[in-house]
Amino acid sequence: MSEISSEANNSSFVSSGEMKSSPFSSIISKMNAGNYEMWAMQVKRTLIAHDKEHLILEPEPVQKVGKYTTWFKDNSLVMVWIVGTLSQNIANEVLHKESAKDMWDSLAATYSQARNETRTMQLHHDVHQMRQDGRPLHTYYSSLKSMFERLNSYFPACKCEQQKAYRDMLMVGVFLSGLDSVYESAKNQMLTSPSIPPIDEAYSRLSKIPISAVTVPDTTSAMLATRGRGGPFFAKGRGGRGRGNAPARPVCQFCNRIGHTVDKCWQKHGRPVFANQTVSTDSLEQPKPPHTASSSELRVDDILSQLRNLIGDRAHQVPDPSTSLVTTAASASSSGIRKRGAIAAGIIGILSAYTNSFEADALMLFNQGWLFSAQSSFWKPPQMKALLHSVPFGKMVVLDLFADVKPIWLRASQFYGTPYIWCMLHNFGGNLEMYGSLDAIASGPVDARLSQNSTMVGVGLCMEGIEQNPVVYELMAEMAFRSKKVQVQQWIKSYSHRRYGQQHMQLESAWDILYRTIYNCTDGIADHNRDFIVELPDISPGVESNGKMLHFEVNERIKRFILSETDLAVTTPHLWYPPKEVIRALQLFLDGGYNVAGSPTYRYDLVDLTRQVLSKFANQVYREAIHAFQVNDLHYLTVQSKKFIDLIKDIDILLGSNDNFLLGTWLESAKRLRTSPQEKQQLICNFNKHFYLFLCHFGQYEWNARTQVTMWYDNTKTKQSMLHDYANKYWSGLLEDYYLPRASTYFGYLLKSLRENRSFPLDQWRGEWIAYSNKWQAGSQLYSVKATGDSFSISRSLFRKYIDATSY
Repeated sequence: MSEISSEANNSSFVSSGEMKSSPFSSIISKMNAGNYEMWAMQVKRTLIAHDKEHLILEPEPVQKVGKYTTWFKDNSLVMVWIVGTLSQNIANEVLHKESAKDMWDSLAATYSQARNETRTMQLHHDVHQMRQDGRPLHTYYSSLKSMFERLNSYFPACKCEQQKAYRDMLMVGVFLSGLDSVYESAKNQMLTSPSIPPIDEAYSRLSKIPISAVTVPDTTSAMLATRGRGGPFFAKGRGGRGRGNAPARPVCQFCNRIGHTVDKCWQKHGRPVFANQTVSTDSLEQPKPPHTASSSELRVDDILSQLRNLIGDRAHQVPDPSTSLVTTAASASSSGIRKRGAIAAGIIGILSAYTNSFEADALMLFNQGWLFSAQSSFWKPPQMKALLHSVPFGKMVVLDLFADVKPIWLRASQFYGTPYIWCMLHNFGGNLEMYGSLDAIASGPVDARLSQNSTMVGVGLCMEGIEQNPVVYELMAEMAFRSKKVQVQQWIKSYSHRRYGQQHMQLESAWDILYRTIYNCTDGIADHNRDFIVELPDISPGVESNGKMLHFEVNERIKRFILSETDLAVTTPHLWYPPKEVIRALQLFLDGGYNVAGSPTYRYDLVDLTRQVLSKFANQVYREAIHAFQVNDLHYLTVQSKKFIDLIKDIDILLGSNDNFLLGTWLESAKRLRTSPQEKQQLICNFNKHFYLFLCHFGQYEWNARTQVTMWYDNTKTKQSMLHDYANKYWSGLLEDYYLPRASTYFGYLLKSLRENRSFPLDQWRGEWIAYSNKWQAGSQLYSVKATGDSFSISRSLFRKYIDATSY
């Protein structure tokens, strides 16, 4: 077949008479690269109506009998019909196909998004973020319905009535939550009725409401008012008198917003001069009234302009303040501009309050004050001040999220009068690693509160995971009630006594060492566990992620190969203390444990400390194995590989001796969330005001629990998820059945490559490992929820095996 000319494209080599009789003439638009799912649904339904769907679903029959008697004629006819619905470029791609089925399969393979999880999740996100935003009700309704139809086309056909009912409920929920405030009363009536109506009925009811008659309580923004409106933190000394019970206010017939009429609508007539006023605050104690901005001051609009210049065209993909911060940050991150995406996310969050109606009694929580640190070259005092002053004093609280390591209040001048909370972040992903900075916790909140012009109003804990490092959280919790700094050396001695129920010199000495080493991290690096056992490097041996060779140096005194830490490569786990000091602390723990071995807190600390020592030893073993591979030393690679594997097995046994380190506990707690046995196979949805997610055929609670602590979900056959091992855990069961097979496979390929004098087959190793991971994530093997073995005996045995027997 020849290519279709542009002149013939509308008919696609079918005569106008034939096209008039084509059943596909009713298809609204030709298929292009972006509308395959909608097109395929229409074509398939049309063929079913004409009893010809077998021509795209079944191969050519060997015997042409029955309805297949006219197969050749029907096949040619359907091919003509299909081509007539394609855009020119796509039609040219399939003209050479021999059958309608070949055409269908080729188009599906090329353009179907059914297995594109990223696209599916993006659609979920877009649906949830849709808002009426002043549009006519019918326009908003039609747009939302259309997007839901596109979303549903990505899911396989399902006859489950429960799933259908649940999707319908989600649809009407999203529809109602996105309505403008003028429909608030009607929306609340529907949501509180015995049965929520379907979306079609909800639209019908709302369309009958005369909008001109609707008024709602005054909730307009106080952004342009003076800063004396007073909030919960500055009710005194800042002129805070409040609004009281405000009367009902009119609704604009042009933009549907409250608080003004159409003749004063800024959206219709433009912003008046006074709206461009800003606030100058020369003193934190006595804010001044608004005045016309000087050339040295910035408004939020100025920040937007500078932001767009900083991040380029990507900024224009953030259309308005209601756009999701998650999408903004994620899209920026995926294109390699994570820090710039963080800036965009933060600024959009503030602009949500700046441009939309602000509840009179609302308090805005500006999460993650480290926005100002992520791109410090951009966030200078004028930019920070303009951003923070876009909200009235007392109407916003900043979380200085990472104040235990990188306090922003110091460089942001107490956030220019905005109240803030001194927060400890401490943990990422719920990783299990002994880590902390007790001195920073013991003094940081007090220093912030007593500093000049302090606007600190409290302390907070913002960890991503808990149930680790109890000493850190006990001290931090106390700081909410302390007015003076804590002398940590004395406090840690008392902590040991309280924790084990008795005074013991060896245990007190051990904790003194831990305070000076593990719990004295001052390098400013966020501790996210990268131990090689729980996060095996996903690179060719000896090569960094940037393609450079890892450099090893030999310590002649102990004949150990040590990875140079001059580069912060992904293959360099965080180590901020001398390991030998911590080994001494473990020795003291073991020597002093005979009298307290029955204490649950002692057994927990002993297991955790032993794990800490052995995991750092395993990092060294891994490095030596990689060096052996680089210098073609097969014998030493064999020895070190076996030692690394043995360490995983032994640490798993150690963890299995304590109830706090069991994978089974995590999985069983997830499965207990089910409300019925059938729910395991049903659609699992997490739907709330901010985000919701469908995980259809993978929607088991257990699958989610397994996936969260391992691969996550955006992997391909040969590329691990960007967040793989982000939430890694030292749990018994997880080491034995997940980390051990990964390491065994990896070292198996290393040894084979060295024996056969071949390069390491990275893609082959990735493919085999990822396939195993996906299978494990979907598995249902039971894991123990009860500890076995004696922690004290196991720890002593492992100390003799690995520590006493080496010069580590």
